Amino acid sequence: MGRRRWAARTMCTILLMGFASACGETGPVFRNVSVQVTPAERVLDAIGAQGTFEAVVSDGRGEAVFGARGGWSVADPSVAEVDDAGVVTALAAGSTTVVATVTGLGILQASGSAIVRVAPVVAAVDVLDDGGGTAAAGTALPGPVRVRASDRLGNPVADRPLRFQVLEGGGNATPSEPRTDPDGVASATWTLGTQAGTPQRLAVGTAEGPTLQTVEATAVAGPPSGLLLDPTPPAFGVLGRPLGTAVQVRVADAFVNATAGVPVRFEPASGAGSAAPTEAVSD
Repeated sequence: MGRRRWAARTMCTILLMGFASACGETGPVFRNVSVQVTPAERVLDAIGAQGTFEAVVSDGRGEAVFGARGGWSVADPSVAEVDDAGVVTALAAGSTTVVATVTGLGILQASGSAIVRVAPVVAAVDVLDDGGGTAAAGTALPGPVRVRASDRLGNPVADRPLRFQVLEGGGNATPSEPRTDPDGVASATWTLGTQAGTPQRLAVGTAEGPTLQTVEATAVAGPPSGLLLDPTPPAFGVLGRPLGTAVQVRVADAFVNATAGVPVRFEPASGAGSAAPTEAVSD
């Protein structure tokens, strides 16, 4: 009789370790487990970049549980996607949560999560348009300077500030820190410096980072604005004879840059003699 009671208690214990319904139990016995996903956060720096998460299942004593069935999902599939191995692929800029869920081995369901941030970093800048390349000193190029920013995998980086900074020649770029559009394109108007013939260089890079591209332009003299005596002619001369020094003028624009190819007429006032030649072209 005692042996039969011991056998019954043993059978009851075995059933309780699984999904017992005998010995007074009415349902399965579930294990108390937790799921930890590592790393807790991963940042992906380019569209198409990948990163791997791992899930560790442990029981109430902190010991690893093996053999449970697991699956992966993301809260916002427009930002990233995840495969069965926990490999996450960036799809668009933003932030979402990756979730690991496990079942089986007497586990009702347990899950853990981590953060995925997709933050594309500008790795390269390509010049789409140099603005025309040439303009009168002190004026803007005919068109804007347009560039395209891309991440390390060649995808356009949207809504990021780029820095347009004059390196040589003076002048300025407006705006100095435009943001890229959805195609990764940013543009600025480049006004050249006031000295013709000097190098004009514009650097383009990220707002906080190094120069990624350099644009060059040529500043030429603007339209003639005035004449400068060079040198000053002598104040006295012999009546009826040429002055000892020829009268020379320099044609200049508004910023005193020499302007070539401009016709100049020399016409003495009444009674002041004659000039030869009466017309010349600035060199």
